[in-house]
Amino acid sequence: MSKLRAFFKENIKAIGEVEFVVSKRFIDEETGEPIPFKLIAISARRDGELRENCYRMNKFNQPEFDTEKYMRNFAAAGVVEPDLRNQELQDNYGVKSAEDLISIMLTAGEFNSLTAKLQEIGGFKTPQKMVEEAKN
Repeated sequence: MSKLRAFFKENIKAIGEVEFVVSKRFIDEETGEPIPFKLIAISARRDGELRENCYRMNKFNQPEFDTEKYMRNFAAAGVVEPDLRNQELQDNYGVKSAEDLISIMLTAGEFNSLTAKLQEIGGFKTPQKMVEEAKN
């Protein structure tokens, strides 16, 4: 295979779904074990779409990036399971969107752990990895 063909979409190695225990509070009734979330990597195109939707006008009528909204959208986009778009699950928490659901069902620490894992899956260098690289 030529080197160019290695970049064809049918030849790249898929990342696939990654299981990650976000919280020990979500317990499988049968096994008593924590239920892992299923996560996916977010493409650069999808990340751009998420970013575009996170600007608001500030009091000086200038565009301002809403980092908190972006992180909620980023987290919701990367979670495959549980299905954050499930109406019954949203109704149970009293919310109307996947972004609101993920931010209310997780503690702040769990949310940070989730977004760090999603960044890792997507190829971002996490602060921990940067420290490890600096040590070497």
